[in-house]
Amino acid sequence: MPNKFIRFFILESQFRFKFIILIIAVMIMALQFKTNQLQKKQLRQIKMEQALVMRIPEMERIIQANTVRTMAETRPKVQVTKVEFVLEGIRIQDGTSYALIDGIICEEGDVLGDYIVVKITRDSVILEDKSTQEVKELHFTN
Repeated sequence: MPNKFIRFFILESQFRFKFIILIIAVMIMALQFKTNQLQKKQLRQIKMEQALVMRIPEMERIIQANTVRTMAETRPKVQVTKVEFVLEGIRIQDGTSYALIDGIICEEGDVLGDYIVVKITRDSVILEDKSTQEVKELHFTN
C-alpha cells in the first residue's frame, strides 16, 4: 500500500500539486487557529487591564481614607526660642560643618548640655532639646 501511494505521488503531477495545496491549507488553518487563540488571550488581558484602570479613582479614595498620618503631621508645632548659648563661629570644610559655641567645637549630632546639634548652616546653628524636642536657633550676635 505505501509503495502504491509513493508511486502514485511520483507519477501523477496533478495529485502531487493537490496534495501540496491540501497540506498548505491545513497549515494555514492551524496558524489561523493559533493566532485566533492568541488574540483572544490578549483581548482578555486588555479587558482585565481596562477594568483595573477604571477602578483607579475608587482605589485612590480608599487609600486616602486609610492613610495614616505621619509623625510630622501629628507632632505639635515647636516654637523657636532664644538660647543662653553664644555662637562664636562656623566653619564648613570638605562637606563637614563645625560650630564654635561658647568655646566648644561642635559637629551635627554632638550633644551640648541638654541639646543636640541638629543642623549647622553658614549663618546659624539649630539645637534640639533632648527631652522636650524644643528647637532653638543660634545666630551670630553683633
